[in-house]
Amino acid sequence: MSEDPREVIRQESFWFTATTVGFTGFVGGLLENPSLPAAVIAFGLIFVLWLYTVYLLVGRYQKYRELNNQPVAGWWVALATAAKEMSGTLYCVGVVTFSMVGFSLILWLRVIRL
Repeated sequence: MSEDPREVIRQESFWFTATTVGFTGFVGGLLENPSLPAAVIAFGLIFVLWLYTVYLLVGRYQKYRELNNQPVAGWWVALATAAKEMSGTLYCVGVVTFSMVGFSLILWLRVIRL
């Protein structure tokens, strides 16, 4: 028995989000007292991971809409549609975005040692 592709997409979105947030927390936990170069590299790594995760989430949302016979014309349109509909994809994008911003703020405060 094959799973419904829409359910697979929902599960993938959850795991993309959970993995990104977990990895961000793991890297943040490793950097107790980072040097400036280590902080810059960590920020770059987490930023690229954030971009890739958002790309994957919105891309899977496009596929989800296609499976529901409601295709969208492109990636940016899919992101706007997700925001307009207040979809689960928007929630996942928000979670990884705030995770990345929080990581950046904590890292910055550790580097300047406030």
